Amino acid sequence: MPIAINVVFHLAKDTMKQIITLLLSLIIVGCGIIQNRDVKNVTEYYSNGEIFFEGQHVTINGEISYPDGEWKIFYPDGKLKEEITYFESYSIPGITTKYDTNGILLSRKEIKDYNNYFYEEYYNDGTVKLSKYYEHEFLKEDGINFIDTLEDIVEYYPNGNKKSEYRLLSGMYYEKYYEYNQYGDTIVNCEFID
Repeated sequence: MPIAINVVFHLAKDTMKQIITLLLSLIIVGCGIIQNRDVKNVTEYYSNGEIFFEGQHVTINGEISYPDGEWKIFYPDGKLKEEITYFESYSIPGITTKYDTNGILLSRKEIKDYNNYFYEEYYNDGTVKLSKYYEHEFLKEDGINFIDTLEDIVEYYPNGNKKSEYRLLSGMYYEKYYEYNQYGDTIVNCEFID
């Protein structure tokens, strides 16, 4: 005799999207819709014979195609320029790390999900130059679709002290803005009110 269980979920919108995506994937696989998953290692070369990029590419049923896993991009002299780790089964780069021609870390971007990411830039000695947290949300108000964004940005002096920090709303409106001298003393302190 089958047992029925009713469960009520009170979940965040993003969590519900993840659950629905997982369930749809399980249904697709269970129904045999995905019949052929072809994984290929891909390598392209510069004309001088050095590797330009390398990584894995996935093709499903000969139609749907996307990069997967870790990809590396190189400078023409063979030094590592960029590393990109793609989310499994998505063509969205989860983590992107960039280097200069001397192998020094320039920046790192981590996409948390479809709606937000964290980004950092570095000075040559590895200290943080800028950090940025970004999130957006698709909204509809009075029949008009728009994107609402929030950006928290902090800039640093080479000595590690904060240079400025601010929050941008919708890419143009400051919610707060602070500026500091190289010793850490506050020289500008603004909070904006609607």
